[in-house]
Amino acid sequence: MKFLLLLTLSAWPLLRASELQINSVPAGYTMTHYAFQADPETHRARIILSYTWPDTVNGGDTGPGLNSVPVQIGGLTYDASRAEIVFSEAGRQSVCATVRPRRFLLWSWTSVSPTGTCVVNSRRVPHALDTGLRIQTRETTDTFFGVQSPGTSK
Repeated sequence: MKFLLLLTLSAWPLLRASELQINSVPAGYTMTHYAFQADPETHRARIILSYTWPDTVNGGDTGPGLNSVPVQIGGLTYDASRAEIVFSEAGRQSVCATVRPRRFLLWSWTSVSPTGTCVVNSRRVPHALDTGLRIQTRETTDTFFGVQSPGTSK
């Protein structure tokens, strides 16, 4: 019982009140980047996460990244009238990204530029697993979404 309590308390500072855990993968994975994505027709927005992982088959350090891991977050929406991806929480709105249509000759696409207000980061987090006979620890790479206060660096 003491071991479980110590493990829980040691993991406590890793979870910050202003962060939402949005994904969890095995500890060998590393998040390489993230991107905001918007759908102007449905006014929905999401985050796409990319990871690399240990390449144990070919003896290399890392393998290819996952093509896309889409993550839907409650409160994250696309405001078409302002062309912005906005996160709303507790009556407060934060602009996470701006969305602009682009065109070159016959091609058109949408450019999404993060504002830096909303950040995504990942870190290894220890977890306790009760097998019924003993408590084992394992680590995962957990990914978090947060909104920075004005004047806070990335």
